[in-house]
Amino acid sequence: MRTAHSALFLGLCLPFAALAAEPAALDAGAWSTSRGEHSYHRRTMSFRLGGQTYGVSYHCEVGPDGTFLNPGEGPVGMPFPTSENWYHSGFVFLSLNGQMVGASPLSSFEPAESGPRAMADMVWHHPLAEVRYRFLGLPGDDKLLLQIDLEPRQPLTDVKVVLRAYPSYFTGWNHRDGARRVLTPAGVVEEGKSQTLEPGQGWFGVLYDEVFDVDKGQGIGPCAFALLPVGFRKVTVQPAYYPVNLALDCDPAARQFRLAFWEFPKSGNHDVLARFPAAAEQARQVLGETDFAPGIQRQFEYASVRAEMERAKANEAVRKAMGGKLDEAAAWLESCAPLFEGKDAAIAATERFLAGYAKYGGILWDVRLAELLDF
Repeated sequence: MRTAHSALFLGLCLPFAALAAEPAALDAGAWSTSRGEHSYHRRTMSFRLGGQTYGVSYHCEVGPDGTFLNPGEGPVGMPFPTSENWYHSGFVFLSLNGQMVGASPLSSFEPAESGPRAMADMVWHHPLAEVRYRFLGLPGDDKLLLQIDLEPRQPLTDVKVVLRAYPSYFTGWNHRDGARRVLTPAGVVEEGKSQTLEPGQGWFGVLYDEVFDVDKGQGIGPCAFALLPVGFRKVTVQPAYYPVNLALDCDPAARQFRLAFWEFPKSGNHDVLARFPAAAEQARQVLGETDFAPGIQRQFEYASVRAEMERAKANEAVRKAMGGKLDEAAAWLESCAPLFEGKDAAIAATERFLAGYAKYGGILWDVRLAELLDF
């Protein structure tokens, strides 16, 4: 019989997107290293999509007393397909009312779907809001999607997302001069200049370097982004001598933001610049139409499962056969109610649902077996 765990992590259809989760450093000592009295922890998810493989990592530092310390360059990085481009040690940053979300402890970073699609969630229970980064890869694709979800606990007056990349080459680190450029729908922004655009004119960008160009025998290749303009108010493009920053000013009333990221290793500027606008248009449609809910969430018949659990709890023979597991599963279902009943706190409820599904998702089979034996 197929278990709930296998239902979560096995993809049985082709094409498929596979999500490989490395052992979590916070849970597995083998993946944590110590430097002095501080511990450094990292977890990486690998999104193997067919068209490209992306890595998303979370890393942090913990003091000797368990105190969470500022993660420095940023806790959320993209370590591959290249270390350059979307920065391996910090490529996406979210601030709420001027407070960096990544400067507070992470609640979880776990797989949410694998098989037909690859998905992983990062969740923060920040004092100002419940926050989730949901990374999604589609089969055969060459880009990684991101949906940022917010559920405010306090009024939000300022919401910003910053993207950071080092296009094609680490110029400053290697004491080399490049020529950073960003192609947007409004034109090219050159190194040393800054341009603020409306979302309709800044909804995509190709980040490249005219010196470190694969066609010229240097560099690793460009990277790019696109966003669904809904929820964004301004896009500020800032190609500096070393990093390229993109500051996205968001509507504080918006609760969801969608973006897409590309890296083009071993590709020359000319080819990427020529074909990317069409790819961005396609990605914009995908961002608008894709259902980001995990497959097991969409397929889970919450109301009927909960009703069947209530009937099982009323059957003394079944309760005896199931032991405490029946009450545990019922409590788990109750904690997931906000997710399936359209209530507030759905981010935390989703986190509980995904965490508990591997343990309790198949309990109905156990209940039905106990009922059959009782019959």
